[in-house]
Amino acid sequence: MNIIFIGLLISFVMSESIIITTLKSSDGHTITFKNIEFGKCYYTGTRSSDYYTHRGNNITISHYTSSSTCTGNKNETFVDINDKEIRKFCNQEANCSIEIKEKPYYIGYISFVEDDDQCSNHNNIYATYLTNTCAKYDKNSTVYSMLKVENGSMYHKFYSTEKCDEQKRVDAIKLWECGLCENGIIHKCENKTINPTDEKSNDHSEASNNQEDSSMNQSDEKSMSPSEEESKSYSEDSSNHNIDGASLTILSLIGMMVMLFV
Repeated sequence: MNIIFIGLLISFVMSESIIITTLKSSDGHTITFKNIEFGKCYYTGTRSSDYYTHRGNNITISHYTSSSTCTGNKNETFVDINDKEIRKFCNQEANCSIEIKEKPYYIGYISFVEDDDQCSNHNNIYATYLTNTCAKYDKNSTVYSMLKVENGSMYHKFYSTEKCDEQKRVDAIKLWECGLCENGIIHKCENKTINPTDEKSNDHSEASNNQEDSSMNQSDEKSMSPSEEESKSYSEDSSNHNIDGASLTILSLIGMMVMLFV
């Protein structure tokens, strides 16, 4: 019995993550966040990687300086949850919040560390995650907005109703094609955690993309492509990591949504 309890306890602890919420709607719902899982090796370069453990809010960060798989020589940093080593993931967002908890629901993510041309490390890389929160476009407007996966692509869509009913859609911006690896940046559409307010959110996974509503009018899509110049890699020297790097896609998305949800 004790062994089972210990096993469950370890499983629970390891399922927790550092959740850096970078954008919320005006009513406090998460739109974008970054996720750092404890006990997971993060690729940061061909000869560097990071590994996080914690006890309460006290976090140990192991920077590996000669391996991309968290082996060999390492430098350890001991910080709390509000230390600059964690807050740098906020990218200077004024309303950024940091918590230790389970990963929230999400419908996709885009990495912000440059990988190889095949994005071979996409399962072990720092990324910004997107949710399908339906929120008001502007305090003085009747337009609402949400992110949605449709026909194999991620869209930012706008509606005239608070339910974000597809029949009431007024505009849509194509952000990326699901699974696109461009300039070492991965663009994924998936959902491994059910939205507690909508159990049908699994419909946003890549597996169901072909079953999504095919009524999208191509004439009102505005394609946004990532830019290599806007996607900065980590330095192979782990002491020179550049957290501020991101693709043009996510910069445009976050910049646009910051203005929309003020």
